[in-house]
Amino acid sequence: MRPDLIPLSASSLVVGAMCLVLGSALNPSGSSEGASAAIRAVDEQSARWLGMALMYFGAAVALTLGLPALLSVFVDRGRRLGALAVVVFYVGVLLLALALFVARRTPMWSTGLRSCFVALLPLNEVIGRVGAVLQVMALAVAFTAIAIAAVNHSQQTTGQLSRT
Repeated sequence: MRPDLIPLSASSLVVGAMCLVLGSALNPSGSSEGASAAIRAVDEQSARWLGMALMYFGAAVALTLGLPALLSVFVDRGRRLGALAVVVFYVGVLLLALALFVARRTPMWSTGLRSCFVALLPLNEVIGRVGAVLQVMALAVAFTAIAIAAVNHSQQTTGQLSRT
């Protein structure tokens, strides 16, 4: 991966995480409601559903473009586990937290936030709508820590290459 593209990829990672937060905040129906409630909500709040769909689409594109920055954090340690985490969903977030812990390139609180996100996923109905949005915001902050670590590492690597 070209080190000069890491900052752009890291920015995309943060934008994708924030789109994910905004999309989840725009969701007018809860995850526990049935299909008829979802169809009724689409009929009554079509603009909100369109905004949510656009945010989720933007999150998918931006997070995909942010994967090189994510993978650049795993230079020495945790490389295989990090690559596996990028491939798998839900369990991938937990594997990603473990890989980042092994790599020791991001702050420990970032790994903790990611682990809390996974631990709270089964409790979405209990924590409510505000709790779910806060949960996704914590994940976005954790992804921001990865982006910062990726940019810092690429700047250190670029600085070392320019000196030689």
